Amino acid sequence: MRITCLVFALFFVFLSCAPSFAQDTVHNGYWWNRLPKPFRLAYMYGVSDGVAMGKELIIAHIRDKNRTEQGLPAIVDRNFTEIQERYLANASVEQVVDGLNKFYFNSKNRPVPINEAIRRVIQGITQPEDSPEK
Repeated sequence: MRITCLVFALFFVFLSCAPSFAQDTVHNGYWWNRLPKPFRLAYMYGVSDGVAMGKELIIAHIRDKNRTEQGLPAIVDRNFTEIQERYLANASVEQVVDGLNKFYFNSKNRPVPINEAIRRVIQGITQPEDSPEK
């Protein structure tokens, strides 16, 4: 019974907070620092799923446009795979969230858009020698 109540309570907290986060159009450190910690993890899981979905949509679009004679689907697939192996496979979602928390702790980094910050954090995790200055 307690677990059911807890699940409902968390669900209603999520519903009450979601509209305010959805209204933000600028996703940067100011936005990130206002997110509750569980939402940060959920956001990064969504980004991870979005990368995979983006790959599938691009390949499907190319195939729908009859561009297969140029070998574009294979090129897109190969490039996505290379990016995933080089960056994403070696950085867990939890590591990226932790890295974003540290990155945005520095007030000078807060105006940096979230996509740029994610790229910098992942590059810092997977290729520290090539990492841009934080």
